[in-house]
Amino acid sequence: MKRLSIKEFYEGRSLFITGATGFLGKLLVEKLIRSCPGVGQIYLLTRSKQGQDVASRVTSLLKDPAFKRMPEMGHQKVVGIAGDLYQRGLGISPQDRERLCREVSVVFHVAASVKFDEDLKFILQTNVGSTQAIIDLCKDMSNLEVGYIGVTLIQYAYSSFTYVSTAYSNYPRKEVHEKVYSPPMDPHKIQREVAAMSQEELARKEKRSVYCILDACLERVGLDGICILDAIMRAIGVSSSLRPSSSRYFTVASEEEVTGIIKNWPNTYAFSKILAENVVLENSKIIPSCILRPAVVTSSVEEPVPGWIDNQNGIIRTHVLSSQGRMRVANAHRKYNIELIPVDIVTNATIAAGWDTAYYKGDMKVFNVTTSVQNPIKYGEWIDKTKKYFHLSPPLKTVWYNSLIIVKNRGMFYTLWFTLDLVPAFIIDTLTLRKHKMVDYSTKSLSYNGLVSPFFIRSWKFCDKNVQNLLNSVSKEERREFNFDVTTVNWDTYAKSFVDGINTFLTREDPKKLPEARQRYKK
Repeated sequence: MKRLSIKEFYEGRSLFITGATGFLGKLLVEKLIRSCPGVGQIYLLTRSKQGQDVASRVTSLLKDPAFKRMPEMGHQKVVGIAGDLYQRGLGISPQDRERLCREVSVVFHVAASVKFDEDLKFILQTNVGSTQAIIDLCKDMSNLEVGYIGVTLIQYAYSSFTYVSTAYSNYPRKEVHEKVYSPPMDPHKIQREVAAMSQEELARKEKRSVYCILDACLERVGLDGICILDAIMRAIGVSSSLRPSSSRYFTVASEEEVTGIIKNWPNTYAFSKILAENVVLENSKIIPSCILRPAVVTSSVEEPVPGWIDNQNGIIRTHVLSSQGRMRVANAHRKYNIELIPVDIVTNATIAAGWDTAYYKGDMKVFNVTTSVQNPIKYGEWIDKTKKYFHLSPPLKTVWYNSLIIVKNRGMFYTLWFTLDLVPAFIIDTLTLRKHKMVDYSTKSLSYNGLVSPFFIRSWKFCDKNVQNLLNSVSKEERREFNFDVTTVNWDTYAKSFVDGINTFLTREDPKKLPEARQRYKK
């Protein structure tokens, strides 16, 4: 069969999407409806939340700024399916399951728990168990199956299943090719073992406090780091939940105890993704599948509007905190590539991957959607560019000058954090008679640094041959409509829209108060 164009392929097809209320999922739904107007019903796995039922959540979703450009008629194509990744069988009713199995031929599994310090038991069920559950559902979809006639592989309805993973699923490797690597342990076995563990056992094996790392550094020079820091923080009145005795709040992957479970992965999130990828691979002979591995997904470069962002995950929070002067030191390497990838680039690549997989008959493809090979930028360069635009458009709530210092040495980082963050915070709180407000910001920035620094103190080479081949298989006309060519990203222009997006969508700065904010910033 001759390949249809991307728009033609999705015309009349019913789709099932998980994670549609998340950052990438929103844009995926919006882009499919806006750029593929002939698409059929789009079913969204949605759970009730905070008193809102599924229908109400879908209605609220479509009022998000991300959907401003979507035609009104597109609302009729979106249907919520009640369910939950953490529930057996995804919590989908028999009636909804039957409907999905009868109508759907394209599935995008985008949903995941993305918290870096998530409980291991929860994240394995949510990210790994749910992936198996989605695949089991796909096996029952009459329009999404592969079969054999003799030894000849046949595929019905030109269907596809796309799983969105992360470029860091293979964190320990310095060079990551577009293939699924063997997991550190069997995905099904580890799920069973962890499910049988108590929370106390997991707490001992899974994580440890960043204070333990600081303690190890100071111990080398004969000092008890935990006692020293705990005493200081007690003296200045930091609550007990934020002091070293609380390992749940300040957590990063352990360097010693963690080897029993997540080994060399920096957190439970990245670890869960390598396991989920292998679950997809196991079933790829039955379900026509592909895996998409985006790097650090950031605000849009163009669509739905430049700079659109709806969360403070990862590097975004670094910028929000540093722009307000609430974070002055970052543990990172200035000269290593920072793997940023705009969310609309990832969205377009996801749509193209689903289209390509429907026609592909070989071994499952993996797509590394990253920038370091085709359009690299260093961490230090990026921080300098955004800092320039934050200086021009400072937040009104700035409490300190935006002067983020980047240090790669962990011991030096802790020293500077204590000197430039914690001590000044204590002084400000004392002088203003505020009950540890700035100290709390400072301790939270330490926690945050511990979670994200593993991704910025190392460098990787993410090979992207499959992505380049996919790009070349798209017609020139549709390459403009579904642009995922990372070489088109101008980093300076993008840095400005990135800063404007944070000010507009996250901190919600009033443009009319910009002169006041600039004047305040200069003081």
